[in-house]
Amino acid sequence: MWDSVPWFVGGGAQHTPEVARLLAFTALGGAEGIINATDLKVYARPTPGSTVRVMPGGCSILSRASGGAQQAYTARNPSEDIVSIAATTSGASRTDLIVARVEDPFMAGEPWAAPATPTTGPYIFTRVISNVPAGTTSVAELNLGYTAIPLARINIPASTATITDSMITDLRTVARPRTSRTHSRQDCAPAPNDLSSYSFVVFPITPAQYIAVPSWATAAVIRVDVTGLFTANTAVGGVIRANFGSVATAETYFNEQVPDGSRKSYVASSTVPIPPNMRGNVNGINVQAKLIDGTGPMRADIGTQILYDVEFLEKAA
Repeated sequence: MWDSVPWFVGGGAQHTPEVARLLAFTALGGAEGIINATDLKVYARPTPGSTVRVMPGGCSILSRASGGAQQAYTARNPSEDIVSIAATTSGASRTDLIVARVEDPFMAGEPWAAPATPTTGPYIFTRVISNVPAGTTSVAELNLGYTAIPLARINIPASTATITDSMITDLRTVARPRTSRTHSRQDCAPAPNDLSSYSFVVFPITPAQYIAVPSWATAAVIRVDVTGLFTANTAVGGVIRANFGSVATAETYFNEQVPDGSRKSYVASSTVPIPPNMRGNVNGINVQAKLIDGTGPMRADIGTQILYDVEFLEKAA
């Protein structure tokens, strides 16, 4: 039998909470987690003590209650939440899990008591699940049946009452992470230019390509292909990388022993963090290289091309 009033019928029709939660479930494609990459991050206090901070933000939490299939709660924490962490004894260390948990007493089988003021709740809390296995990364693996998402894990040494950031492991995930990918191609100038520096320089010598970084991006997968670099009749070794704004990819090594001269292609690629000052701004990308040994040269000319491939990612940050 249908739930008789779908979302949304006018004329004073009464809609069930289940249908409203189905709408929340549908809006995020059945996913749960934080809404934006910086939401609900857990930090130690500026002056470390026995409490931690949960930053403002929003989240989606799937219902684990009986009869809660295809239902989700959307919740917001408009201001910093302060949570107490119990001290450990001298006998042993302890691991605590920090979660955002919905406590809905109106779902069948749930153990929660109704709040004193049902119209205003609260029905969602930052909770500490104490003494969990040291490698815990999710609420589900604890088999507690909670309607909750993990925010952080705190590994507390023995005889400790002060929580520092080094004890906190971030466990947040973005419910519906966004991605955006851009490609560009660049031809080198006809006039040859040689790599002769033993410190990083722009090579091949080309104008930077400028790429707009989405405001939500917290990481990027960057790949550059440099094709048609010419090595003359000599030995040459060095490294090549892509530089984007204030970050750089991992370095790719080259070591050529070429008796007759040849053209080679190289790839530099890695996932890099996007710092806050780059987000929402236009940043330049180019290729950098340096020699490590050999006399060179490594030469770029009219036969050299650069291909840029940048995919922006939204990850918890």
